[in-house]
Amino acid sequence: MPLLQDYDSKGNEYLVPGLKLDPYPGEMTVSQLLPGDVLVWYESQAGKTHDLIRETTQGPYTHTGIYIGNGQSVDAGPNGVSCAQVADLINALEVGDVMRYVGLDDERRAKIVEQALRFVGYEYAWRDAIEMTFRRDYHWRKSRAYSGEPDWTVRGAIGKWLIERRKQNGPPDRATYCSQMVIEAYANEVLIEPDVVASGVYSPNDLLGPDIFQYQGYLFKKQVPKYHPLSINADIPQTVSTRAWTGSWLRFLRACLRTRK
Repeated sequence: MPLLQDYDSKGNEYLVPGLKLDPYPGEMTVSQLLPGDVLVWYESQAGKTHDLIRETTQGPYTHTGIYIGNGQSVDAGPNGVSCAQVADLINALEVGDVMRYVGLDDERRAKIVEQALRFVGYEYAWRDAIEMTFRRDYHWRKSRAYSGEPDWTVRGAIGKWLIERRKQNGPPDRATYCSQMVIEAYANEVLIEPDVVASGVYSPNDLLGPDIFQYQGYLFKKQVPKYHPLSINADIPQTVSTRAWTGSWLRFLRACLRTRK
């Protein structure tokens, strides 16, 4: 897996795990999207809530939604789940990576869109989203996505307990967060393990993996998006210090303080 360039709150450069796409798919327009496409959003100059999401999910992508046609997508944001214009999202978030479940016919795509639309009007599940960061940490460390044994640290123990509690109690009533909304919308139409759906372990970054969706290209608002991660060649320059994303408590606390202002 190649490493991609990113920047911390001081503008310092570091690298994060990325997709190996050779050659990289290129620019797409909204007219090329298909209903059911998953849009995973990246913003080079993240602020406030985006900073918190980056640190807790240990990756640069902070939002995702489902394209439903007619230039709109269903998105779960701080004010709840609603339909948004993709053009507005491009302008606000800079880069949208397009993920597609290849092989779906129009009927199955329509069912996925129908599932996505049923979330409209839901509240944003803040607590479930925060707990997801612990759940995903435990789940992915014990899966084939990461090498080594499961995380038996305090954080790992919390994650395991939260997964068991969520399976027992179920998801929040009429509330969700963006990546879980995508997983649940697809769960009845594609092969996603019910146990994984019930565990609530996907972040926006996890949707970029090859397990479910295939990468199609990207939407962007600038001719050459600043810090666009997919414009960087997989060969890492020797002058760049190579280290994967590691959550920084200092950056996390700074993001908390910024959010409170």
